[in-house]
Amino acid sequence: MKKTFRFLSMATLLVVGAIMTGCSNEDNIDNPQQPANNDNVVTLTATVSLDGGAQTRAITPSTGVKTFESGNLIAVIYKNTSNETVKAVSTNFTPTGDNTKATFTVTLTNPASGSAVRYIYPASMAKATIATDATITDDNATIDYTGLLGNQDGKLATIGTNYDLARFDGSLSGTDLPASASLENPLAICKFTLTDGSTGITSNVNSLTISDGTNTYAVSPSGLSEIYVAMKPTTGKIAFTAATGSKTYFKTATGTTLAASTLYTNITVSMVELARGSVICTDGSVYASKDAATSASKTPVAMIAYLGSDNGEAAPYNHGLALAMTDAGGGSYLQWSTSTSDAGHTKQTDSNNFTSESGLQYNATHNSDTYPAFKAAIANNSTAAPTGCSAWFLASGYQWTKMFAGNAGDLKTLADLESFFYWSSSERDASSAWDFPSDDGYWFDDGKGGDDLVRSCLAF
Repeated sequence: MKKTFRFLSMATLLVVGAIMTGCSNEDNIDNPQQPANNDNVVTLTATVSLDGGAQTRAITPSTGVKTFESGNLIAVIYKNTSNETVKAVSTNFTPTGDNTKATFTVTLTNPASGSAVRYIYPASMAKATIATDATITDDNATIDYTGLLGNQDGKLATIGTNYDLARFDGSLSGTDLPASASLENPLAICKFTLTDGSTGITSNVNSLTISDGTNTYAVSPSGLSEIYVAMKPTTGKIAFTAATGSKTYFKTATGTTLAASTLYTNITVSMVELARGSVICTDGSVYASKDAATSASKTPVAMIAYLGSDNGEAAPYNHGLALAMTDAGGGSYLQWSTSTSDAGHTKQTDSNNFTSESGLQYNATHNSDTYPAFKAAIANNSTAAPTGCSAWFLASGYQWTKMFAGNAGDLKTLADLESFFYWSSSERDASSAWDFPSDDGYWFDDGKGGDDLVRSCLAF
């Protein structure tokens, strides 16, 4: 029969760290003597002593205090005597005093004596299902970042309620919860102000995407004068893409560091308006033209060919599509597949000049290891994809049609395409695939063994 232990514990939350300064990540805890209890219910208390920099350590700048939210619960992750990782959610959570401390009650079943334990606040940030063999201190195994990455609204209040994650890692004292617990926030909270280089655009932004190359944050603000985003700590490049409805803006910040448990309240992002014909450089920066990028000692690798969004593709894009500056494979003629002979080009009629996705859907074959030589060519001669963009891929016929239409039929000149046929990733049937001549964008079907050029594409 399982033995059930009940604990009443007092947890304290570390307020968010000093604004871009080096305040300590842990508050001081005063731990009074804990009373004995013969019923296996142990009452624990803890008192927070804030240091002199406390006014800079809060998620709420106006009050200088980080407080617990009434109605939230706390999750406790622990190992049981079968060495299984288990999640327990408190039955209550009661802020006390000035709401910088709280009491909670939780039931642990057969906890392993002295094993690791993790608190996650609020409990909604703990994963619904945790693998029984998960490492307790592994964020990816215990913390649910879905909402954080999925769609924030840019409001500080929403972060404070839903995403103001706090955690504590410690060990059971025998089978008792730790006598003290100081929770700290593993996230950075950032307040962004956006400009077009001279004029503020923040209040007009209705879509903001932020990518650090590993994590992408989708934010949907509405008429906000400042946009707050909760992010994982990162160092290096951060790409920003903002849309106002009529315009799209882009910026890549380099040498950026966002530290955990820190509130940044003064980040201004000076962005560049995206336009067809603008170029994206190796470092993710955007310039109006190839010449402008070269003059700034940058290396352009892709030309923006289409601005728009489409989530219906297997290779979705939120803001647009960009073509590589040169043909893949060093300009070599490549076969869609060596297993089928060339059947020759058959031009489609006007009615089949594809203005919908039907028949020209994205096919991932040439972005997989099925055709390694083709995949290597698509990788644009091993040039890494810029921060904020997808990996290089071969556009579908539908995506090519979008790029042609978006440039009024002048895509050949704008993207410096050769006067020859180019492959799409779309198959017609088992023996043929769709391609097109760069001069007019009309669609042909050709045997997969035919020789065509390839131009890699980026989604952003």
